[in-house]
Amino acid sequence: MDIVFGGHDHTYERTCPIIYGSCAAPTEDGILYIVTGGGGHPILHPNECDSDCLWSEFRSSVFHFVQVEIQGKTLTGKAIEIDGTVFDTFLIEQLP
Repeated sequence: MDIVFGGHDHTYERTCPIIYGSCAAPTEDGILYIVTGGGGHPILHPNECDSDCLWSEFRSSVFHFVQVEIQGKTLTGKAIEIDGTVFDTFLIEQLP
């Protein structure tokens, strides 16, 4: 699985792994998208969406940063509020 980090929006959002414009099946190798813009001011609220945003797995409107650790073929990410609270985590394992 691959990962793309983006910013500019003053919010946090993590998608499902995406392949061909939809959420990947557990056996498919999709791309995970992370929007990490919680260092800007003002914090914005993510767009409201329901059935038309099935790809959005987690959103939060807080000041934050994202910490990434890579060990071997495993990437572990944590979204962390400025007080140290971890509010989201994600894991990517590179396929052989």
